[in-house]
Amino acid sequence: MTPSTGELLKSYFVPNGSYLMELAEDGSDAEQVKVLQAIGKAIEQDLKADAIIVASPHWLPKSAFFVDCGSIHESFHDYVLRPAPFGRRFFTHVMPGHPELAKALISAGQQAGLPVKEKTYGLDHGAFCPLKVMGVRIPVVPISMSQRSHEECVQWGKVIRKTVEESGLRVVLLAPGNLTHRLDLRIEKAKKDEYFGDGRRFDREVCDLVAAGRSRDVDKIDPALWAAAAPEANLCNLFMIAGASGDAPGSILQYHGAIYSVGDVTFAFDTVAV
Repeated sequence: MTPSTGELLKSYFVPNGSYLMELAEDGSDAEQVKVLQAIGKAIEQDLKADAIIVASPHWLPKSAFFVDCGSIHESFHDYVLRPAPFGRRFFTHVMPGHPELAKALISAGQQAGLPVKEKTYGLDHGAFCPLKVMGVRIPVVPISMSQRSHEECVQWGKVIRKTVEESGLRVVLLAPGNLTHRLDLRIEKAKKDEYFGDGRRFDREVCDLVAAGRSRDVDKIDPALWAAAAPEANLCNLFMIAGASGDAPGSILQYHGAIYSVGDVTFAFDTVAV
C-alpha cells in the first residue's frame, strides 16, 4: 500500500431490496431511489472517492469476516423473482475490484486478532442492488458481514478505518441493510402508510439512537421488540459502522416503512476523531 495518509470519507447504511433496481429502471421518483442516486453522485463527484468497501447483509458466515480480493466482481442472482405485475426482472452488475486494499484489510484484521479470511464471492443483491442504483463505477471491495458478536463487528470497523487511513486512498464504507425485516409479513400492495406496529416502534428507537451517536446502544432495545422486528443481519452492519466512524451520529437521509414489513432507512455518517 502507498505509505501516505488515506481517509474514510463517509459511511452509509442504505436499503438493498431488489425492487429498488426496478423502481430506478422505471424512472420512479421514490425517495429511496433518489437518495441512493444522490449518494452515488456525491461519492464520485464531490467526495472523489478512490474505492468503496461494501459489506453485504446477505453474506453472513459464522466462522469469520471474509474479504473478496478479486480484480473484477460479478453479480449473482440470490433474490426471488417479483410477481408478474412487476415484470419478473433479473438484474446483473459487474464492478472493478481493488485487490491491494482487499489484501491490506485481511492482513490488518488478522494482525488485530480477528478471524478475517479471503474468499472469492462476487456481488449478491445485498451489495450490487444499491451499487447499481447509485450508478458508481469506481473500484469496490466486497466484504461479508458475519454472525460474530456485535463487539467483534465494532473491532472490525476500527480495523477497516485504520487500514484505509494507512492506505493513501479516499474510501467510502457502504453497509446495506434494513431495520425491521419481516418478509414473512410482506404485503406487495400495502397502502402508503400501512406498516405493522412493532416494526414502526423498533425503527423509531433505532433511528433515535443512531441520530444521537449511540448506535451501539441498539442492543439494549427490548428483546421482545427486537425479535418482533427481526432486523436484517442482526444490525451487525451498524456496529461495524460505529467502529469505523468513531461512534459518529448518523444523519437520516430518508425513511420509509415499506411493503408493511420492512424498515427502509438511509443513514450517512461522517468520520469523527477518536
